[in-house]
Order: sequence, then structure tokens, then C-alpha cells
Amino acid sequence: MLTVVRVHAWYLKQLVFPTPIAQYLGAFEISESAFDWRFLVSLVIVCRYLCYGFLQLNRDKLMAFAIISYFVFLLPVSQLIPHHELLATTTCICR
Repeated sequence: MLTVVRVHAWYLKQLVFPTPIAQYLGAFEISESAFDWRFLVSLVIVCRYLCYGFLQLNRDKLMAFAIISYFVFLLPVSQLIPHHELLATTTCICR
């Protein structure tokens, strides 16, 4: 779960300063401590955006919707509940 926060902060960085994703293959080391500086910086960034989204609920509903939905749409693929599969595939039975 510590690494997920770092990945979300990286996704937010990609929104502002996009770079090719292929160069980051295997670039995220697994965070093992809550006191890792990379995790703490990422946690501050992610919490800041989430708090800003909730604060905008009374002022600018469209901005609040954009920010909150960004995180909600990423929840299914965030691996907050980790599983052993590195790559999940689906099969299609076509007739």
C-alpha cells in the first residue's frame, strides 16, 4: 500500500509533465517503511490533492468532480488489496 501512494503521486506528475511510460518499467522499488522520504512526499502530494478536491465541493463542483473522480476511477487498478498476479489476462470466447 505504501508503493501505491507513490504511484498515484507519479500519475499526478504525469498529468503535468508527461514522459514516456516505457522508460519507467521496473522503476518503482517496493516501499517497505512509512518513514521513507519518497513515500512521505508522495503522501503529502496525494493528500493535498484529495483535500483540495473535497474543499472544492462547495465552491466549484466541476473541479471537485474532476479531482475526486480521478482517484475513484484509479481505485480498481490500484492494487490496494495486493494479489500475486503480475499480469492478469482475460479470455474471450467468440462465436
